[in-house]
Amino acid sequence: MIPAMTLIEDQISFYNVRRSGAEYNAATLLSTIADLGTIECVAYLPKGMEDDVTIWTIDQNVTFPENISVLIPCGVMLHINADVIIAFEGPCFNQCPNWYEGPGQIVLKSKTAVNSQSYSDFFNPFVVFGGIHGLSPTCYSPNFNTGAYVANGQYIVEDLYSIRYGDLGANCADDTVWVIISNFDVSTIPGTNFIRVPGTHYYIDYVSTTIPILPPDSAPLMEVHLLADQIVQVNDLRSFDAIQGMLNRVLPVQWTPILAPGTFGYDYHFGQYLRLGKLLHLSGAIRVNFVSGVPDSALTITGLPFEDYAYNFGGFIFTYFTGVKPLQGFSNLAGVIYPDQRHITVLENVMGGFSGYLSAARLRNTFECYFTGTYLVEP
Repeated sequence: MIPAMTLIEDQISFYNVRRSGAEYNAATLLSTIADLGTIECVAYLPKGMEDDVTIWTIDQNVTFPENISVLIPCGVMLHINADVIIAFEGPCFNQCPNWYEGPGQIVLKSKTAVNSQSYSDFFNPFVVFGGIHGLSPTCYSPNFNTGAYVANGQYIVEDLYSIRYGDLGANCADDTVWVIISNFDVSTIPGTNFIRVPGTHYYIDYVSTTIPILPPDSAPLMEVHLLADQIVQVNDLRSFDAIQGMLNRVLPVQWTPILAPGTFGYDYHFGQYLRLGKLLHLSGAIRVNFVSGVPDSALTITGLPFEDYAYNFGGFIFTYFTGVKPLQGFSNLAGVIYPDQRHITVLENVMGGFSGYLSAARLRNTFECYFTGTYLVEP
């Protein structure tokens, strides 16, 4: 119980659960729940002052009621014993992804229960200022500072500091070092090669030979090359706003372009696209080995991603093509999506002559093309 005081509801916003018990275990949490009663507040589980990671042993069932939100900071780990359940009926905020272990069970009952991974699903890390240093005639970096938002939305500021790469284990004779800033509070980020620069939020990885996967709750800063006891190259890995950070996470998706009208055999026909909201950017490559039953009408490319939702004008550039029966003079190809169409219409411009659609009947069985372009889709 809380000694020598009476809790007044409007006086409490954050509550350290160690006020209700001295041990890092379920008994302290149960005492917290009893002491708080119906008071609405955020109860936080503190980290031990001397620990990289403080283990809270959950050795009996615990249920936090809806009126108590729970904050689990980085550096705190719940170890849930077998046949034990810890349940959160209100919000549960855990700042780092590795916050529980053991054979027991966690139940997040609240729709507002969130964790660092849910933040990183929509928040993209970026640097506000600093975050990079220059070259150096030694293995010590020039002083630099950093202000950055990491993937869980936390804002981290580091004052001027020099990273001594050799003192941390990097090979100053010849090495590559990856540098990040992170909300972790451990000597080594679990599951990675990132080690902490003591007394800072900087972490370095001099083991990985290619760019490592960014840990949760972190932001990338730079790639540093060491040679002959000097810093000889620094490559910038920063993003400067959330949109740029998001773009770094957008992955291409495959699609299959199809020629029409007529019957075609393909050596290959493939493409990729990126979608950002309503905007779709795509590319494609086609090579045919068979052409049959092709009428004298406009050649089109179908099979577009979100074809039923394409709208507005879209423009396409053909970077290469061959296998078209020639008209007089040199020609270029282009493509367009008209507002009332759901496919790319292929256009031809003959120097000093014809301009209009490319007739499908002029394709040879060696037709090959590469194209890229952008169009809008309905939301």
